[in-house]
Amino acid sequence: MKKYKVPLHKKIKYTLHKYTPRRLLLRLKQWNASRWQYRLFKKYPTLFKQTSLGKHESCMYWGIETGAGWSKLIDDMSNELSHKFPHAEYAQIKEKFGILRVYIDNVSADQRDKLNSIIERYEVLSSETCEVCGLKATRTQNDIGWISVTCNKCK
Repeated sequence: MKKYKVPLHKKIKYTLHKYTPRRLLLRLKQWNASRWQYRLFKKYPTLFKQTSLGKHESCMYWGIETGAGWSKLIDDMSNELSHKFPHAEYAQIKEKFGILRVYIDNVSADQRDKLNSIIERYEVLSSETCEVCGLKATRTQNDIGWISVTCNKCK
């Protein structure tokens, strides 16, 4: 059985057709948000090596689980870690309780303290940086207890 290959312009037309204008806008924001992650994956291939593993092998399968506002923090941290720990690999990068959480593999026990001090510095910076836009912000808790770091403009 021969597979019919759909031209890209028809795929896009179909994809756009199935979304309402509001859902389309949200989807476009998601597509745009993932570009900064892809740039980091290409810039630091050793650190992001686990992104190519399956979902049962590494949490990096899901990518960086933070907002685009922390992309500069993650880029700066990745730059510093790639120079000081050339064999390190991210196991997971996420937001938890309004703070950046980073887990790393392939680092020896004697280098762990130095690594943890670098990560802690960026965790503190993330607690003062808006997760949406990257401006100065504060940690807040909403009515149902969800803690996030957002500026007044992004709330």
